[in-house]
Amino acid sequence: MQAMNKLLPLFLLAFPIKLGSQVSEGTEKQGSGLIQVQVEYIEMAHAALTGLLSETDATESDATALRGEIEAMVKKGDAKVVEATVAIARSGERQVAESCQEVAYATDYEAGGVVNSVNQPDKAEGLTAEDLRAFDAMVYPARPSSFQKRKTGSILEMEATLSESGKTIDLHLEPSLVWLTGNRVWNERKDRSGNVSKIEMPVFYTVHLDCRATLIAGKPLLAAVISPKDDAGKIDSSRKLLIFVKATLEESK
Repeated sequence: MQAMNKLLPLFLLAFPIKLGSQVSEGTEKQGSGLIQVQVEYIEMAHAALTGLLSETDATESDATALRGEIEAMVKKGDAKVVEATVAIARSGERQVAESCQEVAYATDYEAGGVVNSVNQPDKAEGLTAEDLRAFDAMVYPARPSSFQKRKTGSILEMEATLSESGKTIDLHLEPSLVWLTGNRVWNERKDRSGNVSKIEMPVFYTVHLDCRATLIAGKPLLAAVISPKDDAGKIDSSRKLLIFVKATLEESK
């Protein structure tokens, strides 16, 4: 009996060491693959989308059937692929993919003024047009004092985590499309010589999605439906932009 009591602690110590080794091997095997995330932006008429959704169930995690019907519409010219982005990362790691142009613009201005104090000449006949133009030359416009940059184009930020079963993928996704649609003038001054100075700011149109979802590996998901911009850079509710997301496990070799 005393011999068995001496062996029991040794058995209990050995058991967790062996179990810990098994968990480590399983974790290593699970993290050996890469996850490929694909984001598609497909545009179509609002009325066409309404009819399509009434016939197809888009609430399921597997939107393969819906994506197949839309692919047929793309081939017929009834829908258009606006953008597609693909990024690959290891499970649990953040990935960023960008195709952008940076736009720099002024955010603060110093007030305009006169270069020096000038006394108006005393002329009985008054100031001539040439005199007035000379005064205008001494006036300087508002000057930008600080700038900011903004990225326009396609931006994808994502973090995908493979489940223990390897069949589903937890995805945190933030895709964006940003367009520079024009400039808005806030102040404008024109002198007698026709010189124009402006204070203006750029106008951007952004399509952005912050999505947290569990996807079936290899199956597309309709993550969002958003209104795109029209030719003037305004919201166009007559058309819709569908955002499809698909995550696929890529086994590393």
